[in-house]
Amino acid sequence: MTQRYEESLHHGFNVPVGKYISDGWKVLEQNIGAYIGFVLLSGIIYIISSCIPFATLIISPCFTAGYYIVAKKIYSGENTEFGDFFKGFDFIGQLILMTIINAAIYLVTILPTYFIMIFGAVSLSVSSNHFGGLFVFFIALILVLSCVLIYLVISYIFAEHFIIFHKMEAWNAMEASRKLVKKNWIGVFGLGLALLAMQMIGTLLCFIGLIVTTPLLYCTVHCAFQDIVGVEDDLIQAIQDMGKAKPNLYDGEEEY
Repeated sequence: MTQRYEESLHHGFNVPVGKYISDGWKVLEQNIGAYIGFVLLSGIIYIISSCIPFATLIISPCFTAGYYIVAKKIYSGENTEFGDFFKGFDFIGQLILMTIINAAIYLVTILPTYFIMIFGAVSLSVSSNHFGGLFVFFIALILVLSCVLIYLVISYIFAEHFIIFHKMEAWNAMEASRKLVKKNWIGVFGLGLALLAMQMIGTLLCFIGLIVTTPLLYCTVHCAFQDIVGVEDDLIQAIQDMGKAKPNLYDGEEEY
């Protein structure tokens, strides 16, 4: 684990949403053609795989990992190849396990609410005198469920990164993400809202905008991870570069 992770975990961290989106765009524009090509290709693969049971479950987390792997290489100033988008399959076992654990957690969260709603519907059919109270109860229940699901989605936002770049097992990666995000959940939630708004804008543009906003979303999340946590080899690279000028990743200026 990086020293930056330990510092963020113990002292907290800020989430400058605008900066992360700006950094995400700088990463994306370095190889925007490849990203757009992968969005289109992966969309075709999703359509074809939807006819095969559980195929989407297998390829979806691997494709997500591919976005992050390419973003990391661009962020670090490395050369990229189109095949890098498919290197997420190198971590297929832990990524699928993470997806299954996520699904199980969501199921355990949703099922009790589902049964309570059925019980309420049965009660309503028996007596209509409590319609107003039951309606309020249902709304409150849905709101609570939505809050729980949103909390979990935001808490696990960096789980794939810990699997890919820190070689962690699925559950440990999810816990590492949750414990970290807990230090500034509201800030990360704000980032999530900004990314959701960005995707909604892409959808409103007849879905055409999604070919840009989708990779921008992943690049932004990766830039946030790089800033808050860093990747496994950051500390080694910092030691190697000690005492040297470090080039800026985006504009060629030097930092000292």
